[in-house]
This record gives sequence, C-alpha cells and structure tokens, in this order.
Amino acid sequence: MILISSSAYVVNEFQTELGEIPPCFLPLGNKKLIEHQVFQLRDYYPNEKIILSLPESYILSCSESKLLGELDLNYFSVPDEFTLSESISYILNVVDFELETLKLIYGDTLIREFPSLENKDLIGTAFTQDGYKWFIEDHINELPLVWCGYFIFSSKQKLLQCLALNRADFIQAVQMYRSIVPMNIYICEQWLDLGHINTYFRSRALITTQRSFNDLSIKNGILFKSGEPSQKILAESNWFKSIPTELKIFVPHLIHEATEQSGRVTYALEYLPNLPLNELFVHGKNAPIEWNTIFLRIREFLNISSLSNVDNNLSDVVGKDFIQLVRDKTFSRLSSIKEYNSVNLDTHNFYDGLELPSLKYICNYCIQKVLELKSYPSIMHGDFCFSNILFDSRSNRIKLIDPRGINANGEISIYGDQKYDLAKLTHSIIGLYDHIMAGRYFILGSKTKNVRIDFDIDQRIYEIQKIYLDLILIEDLETEKILPLVILLFVSMVPLHSDRKDRQEAMLLNALRLYKEYCI
Repeated sequence: MILISSSAYVVNEFQTELGEIPPCFLPLGNKKLIEHQVFQLRDYYPNEKIILSLPESYILSCSESKLLGELDLNYFSVPDEFTLSESISYILNVVDFELETLKLIYGDTLIREFPSLENKDLIGTAFTQDGYKWFIEDHINELPLVWCGYFIFSSKQKLLQCLALNRADFIQAVQMYRSIVPMNIYICEQWLDLGHINTYFRSRALITTQRSFNDLSIKNGILFKSGEPSQKILAESNWFKSIPTELKIFVPHLIHEATEQSGRVTYALEYLPNLPLNELFVHGKNAPIEWNTIFLRIREFLNISSLSNVDNNLSDVVGKDFIQLVRDKTFSRLSSIKEYNSVNLDTHNFYDGLELPSLKYICNYCIQKVLELKSYPSIMHGDFCFSNILFDSRSNRIKLIDPRGINANGEISIYGDQKYDLAKLTHSIIGLYDHIMAGRYFILGSKTKNVRIDFDIDQRIYEIQKIYLDLILIEDLETEKILPLVILLFVSMVPLHSDRKDRQEAMLLNALRLYKEYCI
C-alpha cells in the first residue's frame, strides 16, 4: 500500500499565494501535484493501492472529487490537530484492507524515480544546498544528505508502536523503528521538494523547461526563449523593448533583445517566480475578494495601455487590423473546420435541447455585433489570457509574458484594438478556457439534441465571474458586450487542437453555450 500523506495545509507563505489547500493540490504545470505523484508511483508500482490523507476540515471541490475518482484514489480525512505521526497511525488503523508493506510519501514531495521492489525497509534521501530544517542523514563531499519524504516500512505492528510512542515527532518515530528494523538508505537523484516557496518555484522552473522542448531555458534567474517561426520571437522581443516606460512595471526586465544563437533566434528576460492566473483560477482557493484586487491591477494596465489621442493614420491601421482579426481570421478558421472536421457549417445546431442557428450564422452574427462597437486603440498585448498573466502577491502587481507583437498581416507591431485584449481575458474568465485545457469539464449527451458542456466549477468561480462582469475594464465598454468576440475566439481555436478531438468538441460546444447564454 502507498500512502500520500497530505493531512495538513500548506504553510502560510503558500496560503498568501493560493489560499488554504493541502500540499498535494499545489498547481504544477497546469495540473495538481497529486497527478504528477500518482503518475510516477503507478509507473514504478503499477499494482499497489494508493491512498491519500487530507485535512478533515478541507472540503473537496467538484473538480477535485472528480480528479480523485479518475486517479482511482481512496482518500481519508484526518483531524486537523493531528501531528504527522498521529495522522499516519490514524490511517493505518482505519484502512479497510490488508496491509503488507507501507510506502509513505509526503504530500509536498515529487520523486521521479523509485527503488526496485526488492528493497523492503527504506529511507529516501537526497542532496540539498538549501537551509531548511530537513533531517540530515549524513554529509557526503560536504553536501548534506537529507530525508526527502519517502519511506518504506515492512512491519505495520512495529511502525504503529513507534508512532504511538512518538506522537509528536515523526522523525523520532522513524529513528526508533530503524533501531528495531534495519532500514536501507536510498539516494533519490530526482527529488523535487514543493513544500517551501523557494524550492517550489525552482521545481516549477525545472518542470517548465522540461515540458517546453528546448524553447525555454532558465539559468541563474534568466529565462531564454527561442522558437519558430523566428518572426514570432523577434516580435515578442520588440514588444518588451518598445512599450512605453510607464508599462515597464507590468513586464519582466528584458535582459537582451532577440539575437541569433546557434541558428535560433533567442531573447532573454528576467525569470519571475510567480504563478500564472490560469493556475490560480483553476487550482487555487483564493477568495473572490482577492480576485477583485487582481482585476483592478488588470484594469490599471489596460488604462495605461489605452491611446486616447492617436493620429488618423494609426487609428486607421488599428481599425483595419481589428477587422482582419475578427472577420478574416474567423472565416479562415471556419474553412479549416469544414475541411478537417467534417462539420456542416450551414445546418442548425442543438445545445441542451434548444435549436440554435448554424455555425456560419452564429459567426456572422457575432462579427456584426463586434464590429458595431467603437474602436479602442492601445498598446495591445495580443494574447492577454490568464496563462500569460502572472500575479506577484508581494508587490500586488500583475506581470505579463508572451505578447503577440504581430498584427494581422504578420508585421511586427505593438498596437491594436484593446477590445481584442479584453476578449482574450474574458475568454479565460467567462469562457473558462483554462478549465478546458486542464480537462475540468464534462460533455453530456454527445451526438444528441441535449448535448451540452458542463464545467467542474464551484460557487467560488461563479462569484469571481460576477465580480468580473460587474467591472468596467475599458472606458465605457460593458464587459458583457465583448462576449460575441469571445465566441469567435472559441470557434477560431478549434483547428488549433487537431491533435485533441475531445478539446475540439469542447471548444465548439462552449461557443454554443456562450451564444445561448449571452446572445439570445
């Protein structure tokens, strides 16, 4: 049996960032840490039962309950006041199946490789250069070898005895156990500690670089970004370089502009150890009032970005570019949908039992509504979605990454219509785009007239959405009026997810949901 022990809440420094959550639910790579833990454990121990301990006072959200079911995890609630020793003892006494060997891993620990099955009693260790109060097993070449939160115990009876005699100190309980039952020392070469702010963001940086296929490299606090096409990298670099001074506080410091290095165009930014809003929104527990603060910081950026006095030439360029983004891009993507997805653009659709117009009609309707709105020339980010907005809770500021920096004609430019940025933002909050990307949705009644998409969201998300819709973020533009453009964004994204038919269906259904809720 494997126990992931996560029966206490994250430390206070994390609660400022994410709210009150157990460590196994920390966001990591747009997933929860528990997903990474279970994946690694099942890879090494495919036939072992995995159970999870959580604080008794913690109330699982809809998405968390669904996730634990998908992971095939049994979870047990442990009284909040219990120590680690007491919580483990409690679990061992209430688990309703026969125990042979217990493998224990801390809820804030991610280990990438495990020992062979021959090892019975074991203490996992790893080298560290950090000064946190881990238990030091030994020093090798002047580096401390510390306990890293992974243990194997072969005797339930002896372990329970040691835990009972050391209720306040788990380390002493293990020391007593190993004096009775010899324990091997296993050095984990790939150990990520996520229980402290510093080690957490260092681990995030490592996972980010590993998942980006060499497009990102983070070294000594500097993020190097490269990629294809080169024009995209040049445009991003130019945006950071060219924005007005008053907007520089909203972005990482540009270390060096895009240059060619080893045949690839690369630029360098200051690496910021902050969480993106999509992970806070989907995985965090921040109170709605905290999101009100975040939205006010976003409004501050949009206000400063706004260009109230522009010459006719720039105004004309911005207007034509916006028409291309809205109308030409939509029709181009519709053609791709028809060609590769066998979707009939001219037949009526059904959503949740209601007959809706054809996709072509819906798009034409939305284009008309969007183009009726007045123009808002601005310094435009171009991809102003939650995953590209970081929140620094210490300075109470947002920081923006991955700007578009290219207009509809593929020309490098920092200008555009601010309605597009507002639509991308609304696409995350009201459109719940990041919930789709995180797999936190259900499709019900597929291929029937009652088909609909439901999301794993709770009252907290509804309250955040209401706060957002009640705010005026751009001058006199009511946020709800941008929903037709949000619908077009979801339609336009369908061809971009050709490798995931499930996501394509979700994008289309979500466009129909938003049309039904905001356009009828």
